[in-house]
Amino acid sequence: MGICLGRVALKAQDTCLEEQGLIYSFAVKARRLRRRRKEMKRVVSILVIAAFLAAPMLVAAQQAQPAAPAAPAAPAAAPAKPAEPAKATKAPAKKAETVTVAGTVEQVKDKKGKVAGYVLKSDTETYGLKGKSVKAMVGKKAEATGTVATAKGGKKVLTVKQVKEAM
Repeated sequence: MGICLGRVALKAQDTCLEEQGLIYSFAVKARRLRRRRKEMKRVVSILVIAAFLAAPMLVAAQQAQPAAPAAPAAPAAAPAKPAEPAKATKAPAKKAETVTVAGTVEQVKDKKGKVAGYVLKSDTETYGLKGKSVKAMVGKKAEATGTVATAKGGKKVLTVKQVKEAM
């Protein structure tokens, strides 16, 4: 007979229930720890992959936003003037210049295959077209006259006032 943890075992091969319980509980705890480590490794690797995927998009979004103009420095020794009532000042509106752009007119289709709009591809730029219809000029070289504006995504949009086929 053997003695285990202060209790007498019935046979030499038997182990006391307390020892079995302790061994079992340690094994269970070890398995749980291993599972948790695996889960944590998965979570960390997913976060790292997400960071690598999101970083270029965040950089592109940051570059797309125009930088705020720096505030002019106040003069150091300006004489005190009586306060004047604040006047609403508007920034001078930029007058849109009329430009003529030469290039090829192409259709732009959405995911379903429907015509979403038209663009004018020149040698250096691509302009979205709006205003006068250019449907008949698709696939042809054309000269479009109008005003250029910059859309939200930084894309240039040409408001067509006149269009003619280029030679």
